[in-house]
Amino acid sequence: MGLEREPEALRSRLTVMRNAYQMVALRHTNRPELQGGYVKVFEDYKDYLLGEHVFGLYARDADGMTVAAPPFRLVLAYERAIRKEAAKRMNQEGTPFPEALRLA
Repeated sequence: MGLEREPEALRSRLTVMRNAYQMVALRHTNRPELQGGYVKVFEDYKDYLLGEHVFGLYARDADGMTVAAPPFRLVLAYERAIRKEAAKRMNQEGTPFPEALRLA
């Protein structure tokens, strides 16, 4: 199964992305927008996306039955939009990426 069907695949890819950002930050210590605490931010980000706020958000009727849930493709689109906003803040405002991701 691909990333579009498995939340744990997204969790794994975000861990790889975190490690890549950390390696780039170590390589470019003169770039303040790349510095910061990536581990906590990415763990919080994964918990936010795959927890009750995004992927676990269900609409229920008066009887408590689930009537709607977000499709995982929508969660992926939302995740991409958050990263795009974070990159924009980092590039235009010079905000360190961990902080920009938190703000986005």
